[in-house]
Amino acid sequence: MARLFLVLLLGCPAAAPPPDLDGDGWEDAEDCLPEDPEAFPGAEERCNGFDDDCDEQIDEGFDLDGDGFEPCDGDCDDTDPTVAPFAPELCNQRDDDCDGELGLDESLDQDDDGSPLCLDCDDQDSERFPSSPEHCDDVDHDCDGDPRTGEPAVVDGVTTWFGGDGFTSEDRPCDEAERILVCGDLRPGDEVANLDGISCAVEVTGSFALQAGNATFAELESIAGTLQVENSPSPLSLAFPALRSVGPLEILWAEASVALSLPALTEFGGLELRWCEGDVSVVGPAGGLATSGQLAITSNEGDVSVSGFSGPANLGEISVGGNSGALTLDGWAGPLSVNGDVTVGNNPQLVALQLGGDGLSLGGTLFLEGNASLSTAELGVSSTGGWFRVQDNPSLTLLDVPTLTTVGGNFVLADNAALASLAGFGSLESVSGNLSITDNASLPTAAAQALAASTSVGGEVLIEGNAP
Repeated sequence: MARLFLVLLLGCPAAAPPPDLDGDGWEDAEDCLPEDPEAFPGAEERCNGFDDDCDEQIDEGFDLDGDGFEPCDGDCDDTDPTVAPFAPELCNQRDDDCDGELGLDESLDQDDDGSPLCLDCDDQDSERFPSSPEHCDDVDHDCDGDPRTGEPAVVDGVTTWFGGDGFTSEDRPCDEAERILVCGDLRPGDEVANLDGISCAVEVTGSFALQAGNATFAELESIAGTLQVENSPSPLSLAFPALRSVGPLEILWAEASVALSLPALTEFGGLELRWCEGDVSVVGPAGGLATSGQLAITSNEGDVSVSGFSGPANLGEISVGGNSGALTLDGWAGPLSVNGDVTVGNNPQLVALQLGGDGLSLGGTLFLEGNASLSTAELGVSSTGGWFRVQDNPSLTLLDVPTLTTVGGNFVLADNAALASLAGFGSLESVSGNLSITDNASLPTAAAQALAASTSVGGEVLIEGNAP
């Protein structure tokens, strides 16, 4: 009885507390990581591959860019969904796949221009890379696929300009640059008021075509293509005081007057002046000049004056004909080499002609005919590959060809009513074809016979209808 009382007095032994192996205050049964004191319900979630807060989610809230990878999974930029382990490596100078390295084509720069192989359109050329300035050479320097777009190159203070083909009234490159190189053609058309916007041009790599306006291009030194005035509806006056080199000069269908001044020109590709209603004046340098192409002055209604083009010249042909207005040709002294024909005909107001005074080598035929007012013709031709024909020039009194020795075809003097002497043919030695001197009303027959007798003629001789 005493033992039972003692047991009742002392009570039963106390129950053991629930196990908590990591001592984080949470029973192991409720702790999702019972061996990690930093993991328990309500703990701060860490990026470690474990469920730290016991909410049955691992590393929630750490994939900020939604690419399926957290920084602890190897995402080296958790703000960019295109950057993650196993992402494709792009050409952007960035480690897209988080392997600690750039792609091979991103790390190579064989021309040392600062642009990697994968961005460089030519990794063997240090002047070609994205953002490289564009030059006028049809090469895509900035790798955008178009050699005419991008930042223009500036070389020796000259800015490349690519806007000439689509010239509009808004184009004023000279407002932004002191000197410009026009890459390609320059065609301002009838933009008369805007010519000062291109007045600082130094060089045009294509053609320069104008329709109207008055301007001085003080800086322009070279035009690789044609300098053209076409369909000009109003008077046009242009001065090129520094222009030294140009391709062909063309003045076509001008409805009003045209004045062109080229005092510094040293070489050009010929002159074509046709179908102009207004008066035309072209003044060259009055000095030595290298010329190619052709000289064609035809079918003009207005007065035409061309002066200062003294040679030397190597031309395909010379054609001056059908000009109804006054015609003045001052210069073209030579030496001239003409591969084709020289034709001067049907110019009713042409009074005097001087051509090739310093020597004219003619591969084709010389035709001088139908010029009603022509009174003097001084020709420096030494030989012709074809005919020599002077015919139907009723006012011609002086025909001076002192250096002519050989005619490769027929020799014809006919219907030149005022011609009274052949003293200008003092050097003629041979005519391959026929020699015909007929119907020259003032020319003594004896003079014609004397010329024939002193010349070796390969064909027939015909002398008739001349003065007694």
